[in-house]
Amino acid sequence: MKLRGKLNILMLALALMLSTACVSHAMGGGMYGYGAYSNTSAYSGTSAYSGTGAYSGTGSYSGTGSYSGYGSMGSQMSLMWQGASSVGDGWDYMSWFGYFKTSTTTPWIYHNQLGWLYPVGTSTDNMWLWDQNMNSWLWTSKTMYPFMYRASDGAWLYYDEGTSNPEMFYNYKTSQYEKIPGA
Repeated sequence: MKLRGKLNILMLALALMLSTACVSHAMGGGMYGYGAYSNTSAYSGTSAYSGTGAYSGTGSYSGTGSYSGYGSMGSQMSLMWQGASSVGDGWDYMSWFGYFKTSTTTPWIYHNQLGWLYPVGTSTDNMWLWDQNMNSWLWTSKTMYPFMYRASDGAWLYYDEGTSNPEMFYNYKTSQYEKIPGA
């Protein structure tokens, strides 16, 4: 079987697996727009956010309810970045993911090439990233990156590492490169 055929089979299997995995991340009201949450418990099994309101694409919060830093999600988030090396001035580095900044006041991270990302997960083996530049959730892992699955259109993407503003992605669904304006 040719490599392209094997890749298509792999992408189909992962898409099926991901389509069921995505369902468990939204309860109640669901996810809207730039990752906004309304009348919902954002993460099943945690109390990171509850109430009525929304996070905007810039990471700010408005509305009623409570958000206390990482809430009970703090220890889970720290597990996600376990193994990262601190390189100074608040920057961390992972050989497979590159340079990024985390915060103690918000779950958003800033990736030096991809810009602002909102990570969801407890490890780098299976993580979702809200990318405000794409207006979509991306799935990846330390073994798949720089391959990413974009939930908004069901496309597998290959990030051309080193590109930023615009970020370059090869879209396997359209067989074309995409330019995504970066942060």
